[in-house]
Amino acid sequence: MPELNEIVITERERTYHVFFPYKHEIGWRGFKQVGMIWKSPNNAGGSAQGVYWMIPKDKLTEALDVITYWYTERPLVGCKQYGVRVVEMANSCLEVSA
Repeated sequence: MPELNEIVITERERTYHVFFPYKHEIGWRGFKQVGMIWKSPNNAGGSAQGVYWMIPKDKLTEALDVITYWYTERPLVGCKQYGVRVVEMANSCLEVSA
């Protein structure tokens, strides 16, 4: 379960999945540039809570840099700063920022 003000990136078999607390208009361009892919679980107009981003396994480091920059260092005006945590399949955690 994510802690308050935390973005959790979860490892899957072939990719990582991440949900964001709000849409960062500028940051999302950077997500696409590092190869992140926007997905809806049912691909038929799912709810806003069901939308997530996939991160290719070989792009995790670049994605962490972009996510940390836009949600920790440069959040939108009036929005909280978020730490980023990666949950590996083996249940170990990699803390990125607070």
